[in-house]
Amino acid sequence: MNKVLEDKRTMFAAILSLLLANMTTIAQVVGFTDAVNFFKGLLEKIDLKAKERDEVTAGKTATKHATEQTLIEAIMKAASAVFIFARKTNDLQLKEKANVLESSLTRMRDTDLATKGDAVLILVQQYTTQLVAFGVTAEEITDLEAKINAYRDALGKSASSVSERKGARETLESLIKQADEVLAEEIDRFMERIRAAEPELYAAYCDARYIRKTGVRHEKGQPAPVPQPAATPAK
Repeated sequence: MNKVLEDKRTMFAAILSLLLANMTTIAQVVGFTDAVNFFKGLLEKIDLKAKERDEVTAGKTATKHATEQTLIEAIMKAASAVFIFARKTNDLQLKEKANVLESSLTRMRDTDLATKGDAVLILVQQYTTQLVAFGVTAEEITDLEAKINAYRDALGKSASSVSERKGARETLESLIKQADEVLAEEIDRFMERIRAAEPELYAAYCDARYIRKTGVRHEKGQPAPVPQPAATPAK
């Protein structure tokens, strides 16, 4: 969630906490309790959707990173055997192809890493018989191929999470817009009805209604802006 929406979520939470702590007073105004409960429901949906989006992204990203690391290890293991074989046979061209550095693999683009895995797999398949003397087994070759496939599969799932994340963001924005409207068109109005009778609660509400921008500091000796009652939703 971007910084602006996160600031709004913080503001919503502060308002809800204040309202819930003063439900006895709120209940004295017909319809106010229903508005608070509806607002509370919207915030629960916002939190749930935000968590859902983060979990989907985190899970697929973690899987991609895990398969990436195991693939890099498998490529290094196989390429090292080919390099040694090439050196022993003085095959300079093969030696160059097998000269793989882990630092280079970790910096590669996702698709390039998969392609490099394919290239090393082709080499070990081409010299299967000769590489037995250097400890390369059929199981190792099969394992390398499986890790390449697993990595490509993880890349596909990671890409699909982009569209899922976009959908979740759009839903979040819609829910936050609804919450803004409830504040401006209902709760702000209800607070005006108790303003005279509950001046301290009204002042606290105005303070909570102010969106504090995260990461913003005020110069020493300079007071923070004085919050004002919000009659319209904060943009």
